Amino acid sequence: MIYLDYVWDLSSNTIIPDVELDTNKLAWKKGDYWQMVEHNGQLILKKVDPVTQFLLEGNDRGCG
Repeated sequence: MIYLDYVWDLSSNTIIPDVELDTNKLAWKKGDYWQMVEHNGQLILKKVDPVTQFLLEGNDRGCG
């Protein structure tokens, strides 16, 4: 999908999507993890699998 006419606020440590972007349609939810990876020579943000996310959170809390 191509989204036009949206304003994103980008900085070195945050990405703030346009308030009009319906993230529910994209199945994005609070607490999602994203990883920057290279795909066909282009950097992309890829959503981290929920199981991997759970394991990473466990390690951060000293549970893993």
